[in-house]
Amino acid sequence: MQVLLVNNRFKESTKLMAEEIAFKLKELEADVIIDNGAVDISNQIPEQLDLIIVLGGDGTILRASRQYALKQTPVLGINMGTVGFLSHLEVAELNGYL
Repeated sequence: MQVLLVNNRFKESTKLMAEEIAFKLKELEADVIIDNGAVDISNQIPEQLDLIIVLGGDGTILRASRQYALKQTPVLGINMGTVGFLSHLEVAELNGYL
């Protein structure tokens, strides 16, 4: 399984959560790439992704959806912002989902 984790580079909490999720997914034998938005990682992204997990608020979800739209990959939003209108899950619900 190919998973891309996208987090809000301006929030340390999303970076730490991305690392924690990556660890759990690797235990499940998933290939994981983290995009924190700080550098261009487009050459590291495989052609086919199975899932994009976005950690942040609505702005981070919109950025990731726009940036990776051509991949036609499902996006799972995890609310780590304030509004969370576009998010599927709250952080507390994540363990049950994985």
